[in-house]
Amino acid sequence: MTRKRLPKFANEAAERAFYDAHPDDFEDYFEEPSSADRARVAAIMAKLPSKAEGLRQADAAMAKYLPPSQPIKLRIPTADLALARELAARKGIGYQTLLKMFIHEALQREVGS
Repeated sequence: MTRKRLPKFANEAAERAFYDAHPDDFEDYFEEPSSADRARVAAIMAKLPSKAEGLRQADAAMAKYLPPSQPIKLRIPTADLALARELAARKGIGYQTLLKMFIHEALQREVGS
């Protein structure tokens, strides 16, 4: 089967609009990868560290730049926790990270005043 050619897009918004308008037509524009292509991708993926190993390596690298931390138990009102989760989601970070940032900023303000 002859594949359709993708149009030239003026910008990312036009490309996004095209794909939004053609959600079920991908097989008309793209071919299945060949077995050789699949083998090449598999060979590359085999050389990469596992997700867990990659995270361990990233944590070890970051530990050089971050002060040591200690887990604590902290009870906060349910509404505050819900708000923290909502704000963190908007920022694309974890709510615990956001709370640590807020605590750090507040402590630095207090020390500076």
